[in-house]
Amino acid sequence: MALQGYTELQFSYDKFKHIDFSSGKKKNSIAPLVQNAIGAGNFHSMMEQGKIMPLLQWFNGCQLFDKEHANALSTSMMDYDANVVACAGSGTNAGDLANNTKLGVFQSEPSGMTADGKGYQFVWEWGTAYGNGDIKSVCLTRDELAIADLVRADETSRSVTLPPYVSLGTMTGGDVSSCQIIDYAKGRAYKIGKQPTASELTIEEYDVSTNYLKVNGSAGSFIRKIGDTHTYSGLTGLVQNQCSANYTGTAIRIIWFSGSTISEVTIPTDTWTMSSITTHTYSEASFRPLGNYIKKDKIPLKGNYVYLQSGDYTKIYKCNLASTEIEAIDNPLYTLGIQSSELGSSVLLPNGDILWQSTYNQAYGLLLHNDIWYAVRLGMNVASGSEYAGLSGNDYGTVISTQTAHSRLITPYGYVSTVNNLGQTYTKNSSMSMRLIYTIREV
Repeated sequence: MALQGYTELQFSYDKFKHIDFSSGKKKNSIAPLVQNAIGAGNFHSMMEQGKIMPLLQWFNGCQLFDKEHANALSTSMMDYDANVVACAGSGTNAGDLANNTKLGVFQSEPSGMTADGKGYQFVWEWGTAYGNGDIKSVCLTRDELAIADLVRADETSRSVTLPPYVSLGTMTGGDVSSCQIIDYAKGRAYKIGKQPTASELTIEEYDVSTNYLKVNGSAGSFIRKIGDTHTYSGLTGLVQNQCSANYTGTAIRIIWFSGSTISEVTIPTDTWTMSSITTHTYSEASFRPLGNYIKKDKIPLKGNYVYLQSGDYTKIYKCNLASTEIEAIDNPLYTLGIQSSELGSSVLLPNGDILWQSTYNQAYGLLLHNDIWYAVRLGMNVASGSEYAGLSGNDYGTVISTQTAHSRLITPYGYVSTVNNLGQTYTKNSSMSMRLIYTIREV
């Protein structure tokens, strides 16, 4: 089955008694995550304990952006530098209109099946006070992702009501749960352990049938250890709650800190030969320990920069590993009074965003988007206790939270089902209302 979408934006100065101007109908593109699931039957990304979610729920939220998307079709996520101008969900989970001026309202009438039964029409409307700005593209996504409210550190005057921004399904089987890193493309998993001996750690490599895992939601017995355990010593100052295992696709990068000094080594997964230790000292910083265990991306890494929390929770430090340059950024979780817990594992998402969770059972986290840190509410405990290992991205844009009892599969904020670049700018202001008519059809 192939799908085709059509977008039309309508603008009115008299609450739709008349349509003053319209974008006309424009064809969209279906994101590869959805098209692959439809064409190849890989429904794992929407799996909920073996249950397939209705196709309709992949499209029941919308986001309108201030730029056209150049990379969304390759990542199934909004571009890193795209900002939401307007958004809307459906059903009773409509979001907080009092605090989020981007939100529109789903129109149950005339939304519904098309007359020929081969499609579905979604209709959303925004009043004069909502969704104002320049609009260059429209994307559909899942309802709970569309209405997510991201709050900056300087928005302390806002009432913090953050709808859940992840969609989550539970996968049975926990055979990969002790491995911090899962490489879906290569079918490999890696377990990093701290040894009782000071300044020493081990790495174990496993073969994992990730195709079986993705489609059926269970690792089952499809995991086996490869080769010997690799042991590395001489890692001065390394302790579990200050150590992160980062993965490049060809190497494991161990990053840890002690006081105001960050150290790192690189271990290629083909030779398993450790590089020499590189250290970086940032004299004005004091970094906070991060939980109790070595986890994947506990210290977020993007390009030459790593991010660490200050000792008093108030700041996020952006540290340049190519120099001693450091920038202190206000921590939204602290300034908004949401919580003062240590941050835990993170994941670099396919579009370049960073999702950084609180440790243990905290429902909040941080999202780095377009170089701004936002407070976000997960809506559920993606991390579970001290056994939480880390988040791993796969080749469909979703991420896995590995745990002892089971693995959870989440689709994070930024995922899009369709992409429609409008070809020109449409500006909505406070003197007009706006309507979006989005039709998905079989072709």
